[in-house]
Amino acid sequence: MGPNDEIVKPKFVKQLDYEAELALIVGKKAKNVSVSEAKHYIFGYTILNDVSA
Repeated sequence: MGPNDEIVKPKFVKQLDYEAELALIVGKKAKNVSVSEAKHYIFGYTILNDVSA
């Protein structure tokens, strides 16, 4: 979805749940990375609008 796209609620859904979340952007492929090395794979952070029904 883009920043101006409408969030469509299906008719059978009574209420949408929405939350602001912190999202991590992974900058390179990783597999079996240790906790101490994980920070080297993070490209950046952003906010995310998490919407579910």
